[in-house]
Amino acid sequence: MKRSVPILLILAVLFLCSCFDERNQMATNRWGGSSDVLMGEIIEIIEKKDCAELRALFSGQALSEAEFLDDGMAYLFMLFDGNVVSFEQRSLPSSVRTRTSGRLTFEKSDSTYIVTTENDVYLFAFSVYFIDDEKPENIGIYRIAAIRADDEEILYPWRNWEIPGIYIPDKTAE
Repeated sequence: MKRSVPILLILAVLFLCSCFDERNQMATNRWGGSSDVLMGEIIEIIEKKDCAELRALFSGQALSEAEFLDDGMAYLFMLFDGNVVSFEQRSLPSSVRTRTSGRLTFEKSDSTYIVTTENDVYLFAFSVYFIDDEKPENIGIYRIAAIRADDEEILYPWRNWEIPGIYIPDKTAE
């Protein structure tokens, strides 16, 4: 009897581990399901002007569909003038979540931030899939838009478009 208890315990642990969805945990752990954490990471990458790191944040789906991603990264790196002093959510993120059998199986978030640098103020918006069990290639950033706060009217049409990659006001709207 004493021998069967450790064996049963080991089997129970192995069973529970097999039920664990590694993709979900990886995406949720990367940013903690938090748009603020992701925004901080994006800002660090923009300040370093690191194309490879920025590209790595995008979902496989966005990377395969985006037409002007390299141009968009160049636009982002050129747009921000000075070091970032602060960023704050403009409003609460718009999120869609789905639970199946009590477990979160889908989470998409649309967030908008006010980013202040030493020299200017910007609006920054992005859509990110934190979890997507049916289509794991969606996990990551789907789209980003950034403009000077003075040009806010440019951003409104973008919010209704499902264009992957990075929004470039003059190029993406064509």
